[in-house]
Amino acid sequence: MKHFKTIAEYCRTIGIPGSKQPFFDIRRFEENMPTVVSKMPPFKHEFYAIAIKVEDSGKAITGHQPTFPEGATVFFNTPFQILSWDILPD
Repeated sequence: MKHFKTIAEYCRTIGIPGSKQPFFDIRRFEENMPTVVSKMPPFKHEFYAIAIKVEDSGKAITGHQPTFPEGATVFFNTPFQILSWDILPD
């Protein structure tokens, strides 16, 4: 299972541009969609991640969350949590 120690390594592997800061990153999902890996096998990372879904009909499946809830949603991922995803194109 892939294990990411840094945000830079994570960004490279999932196919998105690197963070402008070494220990912090913030961006819109739309920025990632043209290049992000749409199907990611299980992995772990050593940092906290927060994702906020405000609108749209896109669907992503992540580790412990078998469905992507309707409406506005906040996801919190802790270090060493096992995650994966399968992102639909919209």
